[in-house]
Amino acid sequence: MSKSSSGDQENYLTEEKWKNAWQMGDIGFHLSEVNSTLLKHFSKLVAGRSDLNVFLPLCGKSLDLKWIADQGHRAVGVEFSELAIKSFFSEHKIEYSSTPMEGVPNGTVYTSKDGKIKLFQCDFYLFTEMHAGKFDIMWDRGSLVAINPSDRTRYVDKMTSLLKPDGSYLLSSLNFNEDAFKGPPFPIPLEVVKSLFGNACNVDFLEENDIKAIDEELGPKTKYMFEQVILLTFK
Repeated sequence: MSKSSSGDQENYLTEEKWKNAWQMGDIGFHLSEVNSTLLKHFSKLVAGRSDLNVFLPLCGKSLDLKWIADQGHRAVGVEFSELAIKSFFSEHKIEYSSTPMEGVPNGTVYTSKDGKIKLFQCDFYLFTEMHAGKFDIMWDRGSLVAINPSDRTRYVDKMTSLLKPDGSYLLSSLNFNEDAFKGPPFPIPLEVVKSLFGNACNVDFLEENDIKAIDEELGPKTKYMFEQVILLTFK
């Protein structure tokens, strides 16, 4: 989340809206189980390696964080909501410590007692490799599709700056009828992903999955939305 991403459209996401969503419990995007797409593809990304540095941008209180750490890797997330971060540790009964982030005013890093999970509470665009190194794997579910469209190029620059040269970026994107639902989330079909990442990255389409839409959330015109799973690696 970034102060510069407020935009001038009512449906654009701002820091205030994000904080309010967590305070009001308006977090329908949060899954109550580990993401099935991550479970399906993670072993291929890991390729038998251990102790990998895995990044989850705009992570909320995702169960994926703990699952990744339980597989023997280091899970690193960035999240603007302090409530989301504290809820994650509380709900999983994980002991943690908190310290100020170096070079980030009002930024805080929350670290599990075993050091396997680090959650950074800050403006996403102020997070750099200085804070947690570069990443072997990135898992982007609900992040790229949530940011304001005007910030996409900036977001891509940030994410690619954090990925190791031989790293893998697994993206769960969405495609649906934008006329029926004014995001976030916003639809980012494969062709848009290619336009954003194609200069620097190989863009490999892995699969598409139907997701039944909830009328109250996505509008009566949208009966289905589609998850497009894409693997990004540097050229």
